[in-house]
Amino acid sequence: MSADDSSPESTPPGSVAEPFFSFLLSAMERDALGTWSGEDVASWGNAQGHTSRMPLEEIVELRRRRPYPVEIRRWPEAELRAMWEMTLTDDLQVSMPYSIMGYHPGSLRIAGKLVLSELALGDRTFLTEEEDSEVEHALTDIRGIRLDAGYVVLDADRIPDMLLGDNLDDAWTLGFVAAYEDSTRVGLTVAVKRDGHPIFGQFDFRNDRIMRSGSPLGVLLSRWCRGWFRHPDSSPPAFWTGEEK
Repeated sequence: MSADDSSPESTPPGSVAEPFFSFLLSAMERDALGTWSGEDVASWGNAQGHTSRMPLEEIVELRRRRPYPVEIRRWPEAELRAMWEMTLTDDLQVSMPYSIMGYHPGSLRIAGKLVLSELALGDRTFLTEEEDSEVEHALTDIRGIRLDAGYVVLDADRIPDMLLGDNLDDAWTLGFVAAYEDSTRVGLTVAVKRDGHPIFGQFDFRNDRIMRSGSPLGVLLSRWCRGWFRHPDSSPPAFWTGEEK
C-alpha cells in the first residue's frame, strides 16, 4: 500500500459496516490520496471486525488522485475534489452481493477499469412530506461520484423483478452519492432503467443492507444529483444496448 498524503483512518465514519464502502468514505473524508489493493481493503475490514461482501480479491489497484487540469475544466460549476481509478483482474459478472426482501436480485456486471469523478457538492437542505407533515433534512458534505469510464450494471433476475416491480429493474449506473445527515451516513446509487426512466438504490450503511424502496429523502437527493451525473460522452456498454456481437 502506498499513499501520497495519508491513509484512511482505522475508524470508519458514521458506522459503515461494509469494509469497501467504509474504506472509500473514510478516504474521501480525510482527503487521502494513494494507491491500494483489494488485499489492503480486506485488511482494513479485518481491523474493524468486518468481512466484506464485495469481490475484493478481484481488485488489482484502487487509486485516489488529484484531478488533472483537463479534468477540472470539465466542471466549471462544481468542485472536482479527486479522481478515482479502479482496476480489476478482468470484466466481471458476479452475483449481486445484497438481497432485497430476501431475494438476491440478479448479477452485477462491472468493467475491468473504472474511472470516477468525485465532486464536492457542499451542504443542502431538502424538505419532504412525511405523514402529513413537512420534514427538514439538512445534509452536509455531499459527494457526487460520477462514473466517467467503464460500467456497473445490474442484470435483474426475472422472478425478483416481477415481485418487486418498480423497486427493481435492470439498471445502468450513472454515479453514487454520499452525505451526512447529522452523524448518519446517507448513500445512493443513481441509475437508469433500460427504458431510460430513472431508478436509484438507497443504502442503509449501519445495517449493511439496501432499502427496499428508498426514502422520501432518497427520492429528492437522487433527483438533484442526477443532473450532475449526465454527460454528453456517457454511453452504456454494448451488451446493455443490444449491440454486443
